[in-house]
Amino acid sequence: MCTIVDVLSIIASITTVIALGIALWQYCAVRSVQKKAFLNAIFDEIKHNLNIRRSLFFNIESNVEYSKLNKLMDDLPMNAAYDNPTDSQKKKFELYKMLNIDPSNDLLPYATKYLPINNNSIKTALSSGLAHRLLPDRIILNLGHLNYAIDRNRIRLESFNDLLDKMNIPPSGTMVPTMGFLSDYLDWVHFRTYFVLIDMVYSFKRREFVDKSEYDRIKSLYEKKI
Repeated sequence: MCTIVDVLSIIASITTVIALGIALWQYCAVRSVQKKAFLNAIFDEIKHNLNIRRSLFFNIESNVEYSKLNKLMDDLPMNAAYDNPTDSQKKKFELYKMLNIDPSNDLLPYATKYLPINNNSIKTALSSGLAHRLLPDRIILNLGHLNYAIDRNRIRLESFNDLLDKMNIPPSGTMVPTMGFLSDYLDWVHFRTYFVLIDMVYSFKRREFVDKSEYDRIKSLYEKKI
């Protein structure tokens, strides 16, 4: 026969199991919210970075950008760096040809100031131990590369803006040399930015993203396999 002590022991065991289950559920719920916060903050930041630079460097966005770059991701190991123009002259030629970019055209129309692109969310993610547990290793690795690249490009941009400050205001539309700012962006930032967006779409489900229209756009271009 079960004694009162046995009954109380069983109740205590059941209560402990329930408490542990609730604690585990809460832990998973918190991690899910944290992952979504990190993911969307980075996704939105680099999406806006691309929009800023796209309007500056490219008159028309090519819809084949994502589809061509996506194909390079298919066989990429989960702990590998993305392809980048700085890898080799051959890789630089391949990537530039995809986007129909002329790397020798280091000119932009005169403007008083050009806006920098941001990496605040990237820095927050990299400085947090949580992000390294919530995001795939390949994304974390390449966010580190992208973070350095954006810092580097900001220094180039500051030098370019300083040069513009010292110039007499030329006629509107006058083309001025960018002192390597444009080529630095293309070589170090542009392709890494695209790859991070693509990798996020590969790695996470649609429900994780706030901007589902951008998710759908990238996904559809990949599936189209142009």
